[in-house]
Order: sequence, then structure tokens, then C-alpha cells
Amino acid sequence: MFVLIRMATSKSGGFGLSLRSLAAGLVTAAALILLVATLVPGPAVGESADYLAGFARLDPFPPMSHFLWGYIVVLLKYLPLKPLAWWGNMFSALCGAGVVCLVFLLTSQVPHDRSREEIEAAFDRRAVGILSGLFAAGLCLTSIPFWQVATRAHPAPFDLLILLGLLWMLVGISRLANPGRWLCLWALLYGTGMTEYATMIMLAPLVGVTVMWLLWRRHCLTLKQVVLVIGCGAAPLLLYAVYAWDYTLTKAFHWRGFHSFWDSLWFVWRDQYRAIAKSIPRVGWLLLFMVTVIPAIVVFYPKSRSKEGRIVYSIFMHLVLTGALLVLFLETRLSPWRLLGWRPLLVAPYVLGAAWGGYLAGYWWVVVAHPAAWKFRRVETLERVLYRWYPVLLAAGVAWLGWKNFPEAVSTTDRAIADLARDIVRRLDGRRWLLTSGGIDNAVRLAAAEQRVPLTIVSLRSAASEAYLEYVSCQFTNERLRVLARLGIEPLLEEWVKLEPEAAGKIASVTDPDILEAVGIRAVPACSLYRGMPPRVPVDVDRLLSEHRRFWKEVSARVGTRRARAE
Repeated sequence: MFVLIRMATSKSGGFGLSLRSLAAGLVTAAALILLVATLVPGPAVGESADYLAGFARLDPFPPMSHFLWGYIVVLLKYLPLKPLAWWGNMFSALCGAGVVCLVFLLTSQVPHDRSREEIEAAFDRRAVGILSGLFAAGLCLTSIPFWQVATRAHPAPFDLLILLGLLWMLVGISRLANPGRWLCLWALLYGTGMTEYATMIMLAPLVGVTVMWLLWRRHCLTLKQVVLVIGCGAAPLLLYAVYAWDYTLTKAFHWRGFHSFWDSLWFVWRDQYRAIAKSIPRVGWLLLFMVTVIPAIVVFYPKSRSKEGRIVYSIFMHLVLTGALLVLFLETRLSPWRLLGWRPLLVAPYVLGAAWGGYLAGYWWVVVAHPAAWKFRRVETLERVLYRWYPVLLAAGVAWLGWKNFPEAVSTTDRAIADLARDIVRRLDGRRWLLTSGGIDNAVRLAAAEQRVPLTIVSLRSAASEAYLEYVSCQFTNERLRVLARLGIEPLLEEWVKLEPEAAGKIASVTDPDILEAVGIRAVPACSLYRGMPPRVPVDVDRLLSEHRRFWKEVSARVGTRRARAE
């Protein structure tokens, strides 16, 4: 960072654009290296595994949102050498590196001419812009929410890449003398993005006003042009029909009791609405706006360039904004991540905070260079030292933030669960039915697909749903078993064992073994699961004890190693 800033202060003509491009390339490479180095090696339990297994058609009930990301997951299934979970995590890392690059490019373009002290100060604007972009990229990369989703298969990095990419494209279009045709193309892409990312629907009114203002400024605001732009933006909304039709081709369409294409379309729209509703938390929304949205409005809203007013007021306002930045990224008790966590997942607010935080970093560098900052005690040596070493201090701050957030952002829990899921599949010993409590179902499904083991998972937590019981009933050809499956899991197991005594050897469980014992199936512990066996089959207790001792010794060693790394 310091080298780039020193290069930016050189007076060689025509070097600014190439320097920014060089910095963008280095930022992207550094972000990609960090994300790949901290990549989760397997399926990450939670939203990541749920989305991945759903779109890969491993989960019987695929999601009804983020379809564009889902189509990419379908393509990733056919890539060789690595399992789907690894490719999904790697795709998120690639998208995350792209997001960090765009944060740098966009923030570095924000002009530092929005206050009296910035106008009066003598400084290299290219250098300050690059400094702002680098600091913003560092904040974005090392923030816990972004770091987590960028190292796990998740739609968020892909969605943010679409949003920021379109914003960067709009910045380029705004420089054209006649942007009409390009705005039509841009509107087409934005409309497509709205079907993928619900936040873009929320931003649509602001985007519409911006596009109209741009057309007016370039003297292109005609009725024909407005109709073309609106039509191009609305046309991709027909993709909702494609998504709904795609869902009608799944078995879940029938299990959920849908009767027509319109039922499917309604639920696609409903999920989009829910995504919008959940994006603003019911608890903590005021704090979220105070530390992310309101500072962004204050920083980025166009201001008059009048020199009236006192510098001290402006500096005080920027001090308050800096305090909000510290609350946001130091993960204090008042930070949104500490209060809300994953529900809802707040990635976009942190990316926005990184952008205006980068601007503040550039602002304080300008203030150091302003003569008024030293009018009470003019110490040129101190001023020169602060001005030169300020970028180094920022770089050290970003490095410290990354070191501080690393244990939580790169949690060892996901690695432990991935290992557990693989171990469960390995210990099935030919069994094709697995009873679970619903916690790590999709992680186990992904592990089974990785090991090419056919497996039907029955979640006791989901058994209260009629649609889920309909799915279970479809796994049988015997009509009596199908009817009992619609009534519940326990009567199904009891009758299944009566009709087919060998069925006891087809079932395993990772939940309470009493459900097996209650229907006449012996539950034999096998380290990470219970294997179902007929009641009269003898069990080698000594061998089981030896296996368990070895298993828990390995688990204890692994947990101890991970705990030491985390500490």
C-alpha cells in the first residue's frame, strides 16, 4: 500500500490510470490469495450447504430464490477433480475477490472536494483516491460477514458482484456524451439482477431517478428513450416465469401440493418478498441505519463547494463518522454483526460501510496536509512524518483487523462438521436410510454425493410437514407403507420392519436411538452414528469399544489442534 501511494505522488504524466489498474490487479490477487488460503474445504453447515444441496437436487426441496446462482451450481456439478462443495466454495472466493476489486475501483473514484478543508488543501488527488480505495478494499475483505460468505458456497458474493459491477458500469456510461443505447443494455442487466438479488428491487427507485437524471443531463430525456429504458428494465422480469416453470419440473412441486404453474410463480414471488422483508431486521434496524446507511448518505451526498463555514464543524462531523466506522468494523457490542449475526445476513451493509470508510481514510490524509490543521502549532517535521507514514498506519490497521477477525471468520466448526459428515457416510456400512434431527442433513448429502453413496435422509424435525411426509412416502412402492409414511415416521418404521425384517439392517441414525429401539430395531453405536440391526444379531462388544476409543482419541486430538489454532 505504501509503495503504491508513493508511486501515486510522482508527477509523471499519464500514469494515474495505469497505476489504478495496477493497484486493482494487486488488490484482486491479494484478496483471492487470502480467500483461497482460508477456504472452507468442504460443505459449510447452514445456508451454504442448504443452497448448494438444494440446487444440486440433493435436497428434495430446492430453494425458490437465487436461481441464477443455482444454475451456476448445476454447471459446477460437472467439474472434475474436486467435489461440488469445494467448487462452490471456490466460486464464492472468485466472486469475493471481484467484489473487493470493485470496492477499490468505485471508492477510488469518489472525489475529495466535498468540504472546505478538502478544497483548500494541496494534495495529490490520485494518491488520495488510491489510498481510499485500498483502505476500503481492506475493510471489506477483513470484515467478518464478507469473509465468511466469500469462503463458503453462498449466493451473497455473486449477488454483490452483480450489483457493484452494474454500478461500475453505470459510472462508465455516465461519462459518455450519448448514453441512451448503453443505458438500455444496462437496464436489461439490472432487471436480470433484480430477479436474483432482492436488494436490487429495493434500490430500483433510486436507480430509476439516477438514470432519468443522467438522461436529462445528457439531453437525452425523451419519451421514446424513457420508454425504451423502462421496457429493457422490465423485460427480464419474465425470468420469474422461467424460474417458476423450472420448479414445476421438480418432484417437490408435487410434494408441496402445487397444482399449476401459477402456484409455483406465486411462491417464487413470495420468497422474493420475504427476502426483502428479512433484509431489514425488526430488532436493531435503527442501529444498522445509524452505522451504515446514514453515514454513507452524509459522505456521498453531493455537497456545495462553497467555502463558507468553519473547518472545525466539518472536522467534528467527520470525527463522528469515524466513531461510527469503529463501531461497525471493530465488532464492538453495538456492532450489527454482534447483535444480529446471520439472521439476517448483513453483508451488503458492511460493504457499504467499507466504501465510506475508505473515503474517510482519504479525508483524514487530506486534513493532515491542510495548513489550517497546524495553525496553532506549526511543526513541519511532525506534519511531514504524519503525512508520509499515514498510509503505513492504515495498512497496519487493516492487517490487525484481519488478524483479529480471522478466528471467527474462518471458523473451525465448518471443517469439523465437514469431517463429521464424511465420517457418517463412511460408517453407514451399506445402509441407505439415515434418520437425523435436521441439523447437518445437507452437509451429509453433499458428503454422500462426494463418496458416490446413495442415501435417503429422513429428518425427524421436518416430519411434522405434510409435504415432507409425502416425500418420504414416495420412497416406497408398497402402498401400505406409503399410507403409513403420510401418518408419521414411527408407524412407518414399525410396519416396515414387520413386513421386511431385513429392513432393520438398512437403517442408521444420528439422532436419538430410542426411535429405533421402540420399533424393534437394535441401535448399535458406531462412533458417529447408530447402526440399525435385527434384535437377535450378536454384537462384538470388545471390537466396538476398541473402535470407539480410537475414534474419540482422534476426535480429541483434532479438536485440540483446532482450538489451539483458534486461540
